[in-house]
Order: sequence, then C-alpha cells, then structure tokens
Amino acid sequence: MDIALFPIVYGGGIKTKIIDAMAAGIPVVTTPSGLSGLERLPDDCIGIGNTAAEIVEQVLGLMHDYSERLSRSRMGINYVQKYYSFDSFSARIKSVYNNL
Repeated sequence: MDIALFPIVYGGGIKTKIIDAMAAGIPVVTTPSGLSGLERLPDDCIGIGNTAAEIVEQVLGLMHDYSERLSRSRMGINYVQKYYSFDSFSARIKSVYNNL
C-alpha cells in the first residue's frame, strides 16, 4: 500500500487505524474529523482535506511525489513511536505514579 485514505466524516476518540497505518510507514490522507484524538500531530505529517476535491488533491500529490511519500512515511513512524508506542505509554504511566 502506498497511501492510506481515511475519509472520516464523524466520530470521536483516537482513530487507531490511522495510527496503525502511520506505524507501518504508510502516508495518510484524512479529513479534519480523522484527526480527533491525535495529540501533537505535526502539520506536515499527514494529508488533510475538507472536501472531496481537497482529498483527491492530497492523494494525487502523494502519488506523484515519491520523496514526499517517503518523508511522510518517516514522520509518521517517528510520531507513532514518540506518542503511541509501548515505551511512550509506560513512560507516561510511570510519570503519573511518580507524581502521586
């Protein structure tokens, strides 16, 4: 898979499929609703489209720009490792317990 497309219209919480795709190094294109629950996501880490035309533009841009796909792939992997890996979660849990 070269690009993961998640045209999410509504819903709350963390979109684990988006995190899974990013962890696998697959560049993601989604809607603003798809971003809900994702903390500290860098602006250029994921493609965002408000309309169908904007989503198509994002996908076509990635299809024609290998270096951008590769860059987003790396940024996605780094983002997931930093905020959603087991090491990240255990550090947060330790921090909570240490501050009790």
